[in-house]
Amino acid sequence: MTFPNILIYNLPVLYNIFNELSDDLDYKFFNVSLNELSKYNYILSKETLIISSKKLKYKNHIILDKKPITITKILEQINLSLLKNKFKKNSSSQIGKYLLDINSRNLLLKNQKIKLTEKEINILLFLKEKKNSSIKELQKNVWGYKEDLETHTVETHIHRLKKKIKEKFGDKKFLLRRKEGYLIN
Repeated sequence: MTFPNILIYNLPVLYNIFNELSDDLDYKFFNVSLNELSKYNYILSKETLIISSKKLKYKNHIILDKKPITITKILEQINLSLLKNKFKKNSSSQIGKYLLDINSRNLLLKNQKIKLTEKEINILLFLKEKKNSSIKELQKNVWGYKEDLETHTVETHIHRLKKKIKEKFGDKKFLLRRKEGYLIN
């Protein structure tokens, strides 16, 4: 299991407190100065949060400008910030040249978008992970159907999804059917 990185900038007392508590917390703490921040660039894009007393140029950042503040409040801010970042990260998915916005249920390409159903989103996400999937696999994993169930639900949904994509984006080859099953091109 990897723990989120918490960079504590120019607050040595706070770092010492968290360092003492680190065995009981699910975070990795680093005490950093301004010139040391650049050497942490490799982890700033990952699950990382910076805590400081002044505004910095980084996105994942908590500013502790109101004092006094309790450790419980700081931990609450850390947890909220990490949850927000995780939510943002999980709210969209790049599928080829398209961006799938899961929250708004849109498939986007440049400034165009189409509205998707929840099943269409689940189909795309499953095909993105699985690469090539048979009708039986889609029935089982997207719909929860038993494998021996005879239905044309998968074909109908994929046909409608392909039609939406073709009409809006002019893309006939995004979803393909092969002998082995369906795949995203």
